[in-house]
Amino acid sequence: MKMRLFYEQAAENWNEALPIGNGFLGGMVYGGVFFDRIQMNEDSLWCGERKGRLNPNAKEALPKVRQLLFDGKIGEAQRLSEAALFAPNQHPAHYEPLGELFINFEHKGKCLNYRRGLCLETAVSWVSYIINGVSYKREYFANFPSNVICVKFSASEKGALSFQAEYDRGRGLDNIEPLNDKVVATGRSMGENGVYFAAMFTVKIVGGTINSLGGTITVENADEAYIYFTARTNWRNNDYLGWCAANLDKATEKGYAFLINEHQIDYQSLFNRVTLNFGEDEKAHIPTDKRLELLRENESDPGLLAIYFQFGRYLLISSSRPGTNAANLQGIWNKDMFPPWGSKYTININTQMNYWLAENCNLSELHQPLFDLINRAKEGGRITASEMYGCRGFVAHHNLDMFGDTAPVDKYLPATIWQTGVAWLCTHIWEHYLYTQEISVLENNYETLKEACLFFIDFLIEDKKGRLVTNPSVSPENTYILPNGESGVMCYAPSMDSQIITELFSAMIEITRLLNKDTDFADELRRIMIKLPKPEIGRHNQLMEWAEDYEEKEMGHRHISHLYALYPA
Repeated sequence: MKMRLFYEQAAENWNEALPIGNGFLGGMVYGGVFFDRIQMNEDSLWCGERKGRLNPNAKEALPKVRQLLFDGKIGEAQRLSEAALFAPNQHPAHYEPLGELFINFEHKGKCLNYRRGLCLETAVSWVSYIINGVSYKREYFANFPSNVICVKFSASEKGALSFQAEYDRGRGLDNIEPLNDKVVATGRSMGENGVYFAAMFTVKIVGGTINSLGGTITVENADEAYIYFTARTNWRNNDYLGWCAANLDKATEKGYAFLINEHQIDYQSLFNRVTLNFGEDEKAHIPTDKRLELLRENESDPGLLAIYFQFGRYLLISSSRPGTNAANLQGIWNKDMFPPWGSKYTININTQMNYWLAENCNLSELHQPLFDLINRAKEGGRITASEMYGCRGFVAHHNLDMFGDTAPVDKYLPATIWQTGVAWLCTHIWEHYLYTQEISVLENNYETLKEACLFFIDFLIEDKKGRLVTNPSVSPENTYILPNGESGVMCYAPSMDSQIITELFSAMIEITRLLNKDTDFADELRRIMIKLPKPEIGRHNQLMEWAEDYEEKEMGHRHISHLYALYPA
């Protein structure tokens, strides 16, 4: 069966555009007939790192917040937390767009037989249409080995291709100018410590003429045309401009035929590891948006489900490769200068969900960027653990950024003060070992795993039942109702916390056995685990989400955090 998405009209907005990516570079392809655009991203283009965000009153206020929660004085505990635990500067760095590549075509006439799509088997997006009897075709892909985005324009008649190509970003763009046969754009991201970047493209043609003026390359009456695009930041290379020029020269010297072959060999070495087939795809001829409409009307479409499954694998391959940053909240694709939730790493479930398919969908090596992020968070996480909580080890709250900022993020009571995100991320390292049996991944990350455990050895506190519990905490983003009718979010011992800690400590005990080290440390973890809260059943025969049998304000809340022990654990 054909693994493809296809449509009979161009994208009217970003959500309808089709994603391409190689982990470093991402593009959203709109596929317009007379005016096309590719919205671009580079995975290290974040606004400047923000330091010193910890609240200096946190450690002193912590014992009082804990006692208020133990005493059931939820409102007082939440008010004190907002003042003393939340970060005064609540926002860390966020992800920024790189810009857009615009192509204006000099077509005249009515467009017929329009199609655009994305082939999941080759990771190539395409557009085709007919104007005045001439068939036009475009191809777009993001090559990982050569780190370029490539576009090919072709037509059924010679001399039929005329267009202008230009790049723009708007805010944060310092300069656009020609550089030999290229156009180079340079600028800096927002913030005091902004990231410097260069975006560069060139156009090669067969037949016709080409002219470069300012930031625009104009092509007239060509038979074929090729656009090669790359970008880099000083977060990766101090000579980011020189790197772009050299990389683009290497790519164009290879040529389009080599690059698309190189791309497909590389991509298919990952994608072709897993197939899912529900039989003949009887609706393969129907555009994807129409198939979704039929599915909403309860029509069966197992073929679309197989495509949906492989689309998930495609997105992970396209946004997370060894050496790249981890897939962020939107993978690698973001059009907004101030994106929803900063397009950061939301580690109370979203980042983990990006990687749930890494191991069981046979993409193990794509997990590595997540492990790099965890280790990058260690330095700041140690400071947060020590200065906020007086604990050893390292900790993060419900968000990270590219730089590994671990201080509380936002002033959102249902999520902000929650400490088990790093512990959850660390279980991914253990899962990677379980699938691959690579003992080296445990050896290389041993101190990271140990420090994640050390934080909870110090942070856990005994409650009135003699259990060792987290306090303060939340059950991520959910709200409960107190007996007096008031609502609350902060708590001690939410079920998810003890479940995550149980999984982390259990893994660590087994790791010490596998590596034949730290037996005393393993014994300490065993002693603590005995005193961790166990799952309890509430008065409605429900698995309790909180230590108290509270009513849930929003029944069936989207996070279902208290089912962590079921899945992913």
